[in-house]
This record gives sequence, structure tokens and C-alpha cells, in this order.
Amino acid sequence: MSEGHTPGPWIPGWNGGKTGPTTPSVGGPCCGGKDWPYLPIGRRQETICIAVGQQDANPGEMEANARLIAAAPELLEALQELRDWYQEFIGLPACAANAAIAKATGQQGGAA
Repeated sequence: MSEGHTPGPWIPGWNGGKTGPTTPSVGGPCCGGKDWPYLPIGRRQETICIAVGQQDANPGEMEANARLIAAAPELLEALQELRDWYQEFIGLPACAANAAIAKATGQQGGAA
């Protein structure tokens, strides 16, 4: 299901898991001009975003963040299904789910 975003599945390291120093367009002035490790996240040879790790961070942190970002389309779809089931069978609004879905889809007011 697409809510205006690139449909999944997204894959961390779709380029074979290659990481390397950031390019000037990625590292640039925002990173102090230093080379920081990165991992592209994408699908079918298309980069959706790039996880950039801090130079002194835990080595697995960048990969964990990339996996979480890559799971976003499936997490959104699963939350929407659970929210719909909850509202149908429990009869109450799923406020936290509605707020998270609204945040993910760019909707206002928490209704999704």
C-alpha cells in the first residue's frame, strides 16, 4: 500500500551492502566536510535514502537504523491493518495507531 511514499519492500544496502565514505553531496558542510560511513536504502536499484553513521558510533548502529527505516512500508501497512481490526472488533478508536499513521502519511489531526 502506498500513501504517497515509494512502495516497499525497501532493502538496506540494496547495492550489495557496500558502505563507504560519504560523497560531497552527502557529507558536505553538514558533516564538517569529513567522510562518514553510509548505507543506502532502496529498492530495485533505486536509492530512497541513505543512513549515515557517526564516525565514533557503535558499528552496528547504522545498520540497525537502516533496517528500521527499510521496514517502514511494511510496518505502516501492518499498523493500518491492526488499527482497522481493533476499531471494528473492539469498537474504540486506536488513538496511538491513528497518530502514528497520520505522522507517517503526513495527514493532520490523527485520522487516517
